[in-house]
Amino acid sequence: MLPNHTLATRTDSHKREGFKQRKDQVTLLFCVNKSGSHKVRPLIGKASSPRCFHHVNVKAFPFEYTNSKNAWTNSSIFQDWFHKTFVPAVRAHLRKLKQEQKALLLLDNCPVHPPAENLVSRDGKIKVSYVPKNTTSEIQPLDQGIISVFKQNYRRKMILRMVVDNNSSVDTSLASLNLKEVFHYDGKAWAAICARCIERCWIKGLGPAFLSSTHDDDKNDDEPEFTRFTEDDICLAEEALRQYEHSHYDILNWFSVDDICPTYEHISDDEIVANVSGKNEAARAEPETSGADDDDNDNGTSTPPPKVSEAVKHLEVSLRWLETQDVDSVKILQLRSILDFARSQQSMANKQTTLDSFFKK
Repeated sequence: MLPNHTLATRTDSHKREGFKQRKDQVTLLFCVNKSGSHKVRPLIGKASSPRCFHHVNVKAFPFEYTNSKNAWTNSSIFQDWFHKTFVPAVRAHLRKLKQEQKALLLLDNCPVHPPAENLVSRDGKIKVSYVPKNTTSEIQPLDQGIISVFKQNYRRKMILRMVVDNNSSVDTSLASLNLKEVFHYDGKAWAAICARCIERCWIKGLGPAFLSSTHDDDKNDDEPEFTRFTEDDICLAEEALRQYEHSHYDILNWFSVDDICPTYEHISDDEIVANVSGKNEAARAEPETSGADDDDNDNGTSTPPPKVSEAVKHLEVSLRWLETQDVDSVKILQLRSILDFARSQQSMANKQTTLDSFFKK
């Protein structure tokens, strides 16, 4: 969903074009440790078989993926995430650090969170603990700014994408934004949250529970202490605000526009049995209520992926173009690495044919 007011200039050819607001929704599940050193792959969900996922390796995405009819989470989805995603990810992280595989997951009292006795690893060393009721907005670390920063990062990248693609109208840009694009923008927005920001949000919510000297360490930072804005700064800010047709309040309101959206649902015992037995497959195949065709379930034909020879050809052209630009050498090395991978795949596909192959029909 975009802001109600655009940043179109007077010379913009698309200024007077109206567009219909998109109300597509996905529900994301985030999990991160106090130091910010381990970000569990977030969970995201919507349609069961999006068309944009055809011929795409979903495991290469920075997110886990599941789905529900209304893009809401429920108890079975959360419990499955805990045992199949959270526990293995935590074990792998602790093994890498050569530490004991023992962890505690802090949860708020969301109605879809199963009882604590259902969220325990087999050896009992990884379990959950619930924070007191009606304290989520006060002490839960993710609600102290982590989710808010993520939303700002994502919306910034989405608007930047539309601004860069200035030859397209708003409707065209929105139509090209499918779940696959959302995956990549969400991955970048989640990766952009630094460990220092995460730890400060933990300290803000649960500071008294830790005996660390985090606040003392912050006092030794080399950053100069902020005192106040000067009159010149205020004049520049007021001049910048006058150049746009919306206020700072409108921007903050857009950042939090989806805070009132439902994110979970209660399921009955019959629905749980139907999920296990597979009787609800027909219900999952129903068309989604969203406005994007790319996000609907679609088992029909789709555009086949490009051949490896075509990929090599276009990557070589891209590399020649990138080498003429004033960019960091790391980007050139990254593109060369991708080109080498494509060439290796091409050489593996070019197997020598045998004489018998010429006599086969």
